[in-house]
Amino acid sequence: MLTITVQGPLEDRLKRAAESEKTDPQAIAQRVLDQHLPNSNQATIDLLARWEKEESTTDPAELARRKSEGEQFMRTLAENRLASEGADARKLWP
Repeated sequence: MLTITVQGPLEDRLKRAAESEKTDPQAIAQRVLDQHLPNSNQATIDLLARWEKEESTTDPAELARRKSEGEQFMRTLAENRLASEGADARKLWP
């Protein structure tokens, strides 16, 4: 919980907004802060979206290459797990 002191004209504006919306000033302040403060994950979300856009393709050959590369990566993970943990190693996927 965080307490913020709001005084003067800003306090008056906040109270008027709360009255007009038939709610309390705290609800108005919380909504405004939520709308205007960045989400702590937003930079990561934006970066991933940019990468997705930069790397997107509809080329069938490229899609097949990526799929094959992903499958090889997953096989290698499974092989490494078996090599390090033995035959009783938990499977990563069915």
